[in-house]
Amino acid sequence: MIRRPLSIVGAGIVGLMIAFEASFVRRPQEIAVFDEGPDPRLLPNGTHRHGATYSGLDARHVSLTETAPWTSPGRIALMHQAPVEGGWNCLTGVKLCKGEKEWLRQFVETAERPELHVSNYETVIALNREGLEAWSKLSAEHPELFSPTESSGALQIVCANAHDLASEHRAEHQLDPARVSRPTESFASGLAPLTAQLSTGTLHGSFSVAGMAYRVKTLCARLITYLETAGVCFNWSYRVDRLDPLQAAGDQIWAVGASTVAPAFLAEHGVLLQGVAGCWVALPNPGFTEPFKILGPEPVNFINATPLGPSVLLSGGYGWVGERPYAEAESLSLALRTKFEACIARFFLRASETIPPQLPRGLCIRPSLPSGVPEVRVLYSYFGQHQLVCIGHAAGGFTQAPAVAKLIVARLG
Repeated sequence: MIRRPLSIVGAGIVGLMIAFEASFVRRPQEIAVFDEGPDPRLLPNGTHRHGATYSGLDARHVSLTETAPWTSPGRIALMHQAPVEGGWNCLTGVKLCKGEKEWLRQFVETAERPELHVSNYETVIALNREGLEAWSKLSAEHPELFSPTESSGALQIVCANAHDLASEHRAEHQLDPARVSRPTESFASGLAPLTAQLSTGTLHGSFSVAGMAYRVKTLCARLITYLETAGVCFNWSYRVDRLDPLQAAGDQIWAVGASTVAPAFLAEHGVLLQGVAGCWVALPNPGFTEPFKILGPEPVNFINATPLGPSVLLSGGYGWVGERPYAEAESLSLALRTKFEACIARFFLRASETIPPQLPRGLCIRPSLPSGVPEVRVLYSYFGQHQLVCIGHAAGGFTQAPAVAKLIVARLG
């Protein structure tokens, strides 16, 4: 292990973007990144089981509403219902540990205060907005690292009925009136394979919002190689259970995305990081050429669809899995996966068809705090040295990564 004046724990998209931003104000040779997982460049796609960035698909969307605090009053019931009942709680009937009980208590407490939810919502949307603009700028300035899957700068939002189409359009238009198109009972040419669903009544219409899709794992591999070449030191398969004393390690940033990494250490500082699972599957691409989202029922919610050549990558679903490690979370999320794949079959397959069992599929565990707002703050400062946390971005880690990276580097001075 090589010690450097700046240590970053976590080599997911947030940790990598912090290292990228820090490399402009510090010598890259002074930066070290630690991650408990193996080098993601060495693993076949779909086989990584560490962190939200690498355990999901090679696709992420960036948009103004890519994530929002989940602690609205209407979701209290969802957090007490199992996925089979349309809820988000994969731990129903399972004995909860102390941290999980406290996380759920704080979730409910926050959700019961509408004024707090409004404040949290505004904070998260502001981070999303900054992230959206930052990704656009990065794509223009460093296309060799940060190119989106296509250049339209728009994502299509598809809804199954008139009520959802009107309510989703109203919400998006209020946030970004200049870049949200009018709703229409049709689809853009890049979504032509969905047209048949209009005649059957399965889908109703669509509109577009500002946004992009990226190949997240491909992007991260390029970024790791770029930083490594510049002199940043990466320490793979190295688990950090707690941050070292400040005097020994200089500035330190905790940017982990796995809820199973040192939850006790984080709890000492009032940070309750836990996992909310989502499902993914890769289907043969019937002809999609643009990224889009389809709003499904709970607990599926929005399905992100990203066409990549012969495949269309689909992800969605919300299931609270607490502090459970990946294998246990996968077992506890079987009902969520059943709901997700039934929804996929309804929207993307012909009647009576099911998803073939041999197709790539998996689970992504999003690091989440009870408030739904990421924790970006200084834990300690001592004679000009700092310990900071930058965690809990839920489903918005990719969208928010460049914005929170700039914020963290600015706080380092």
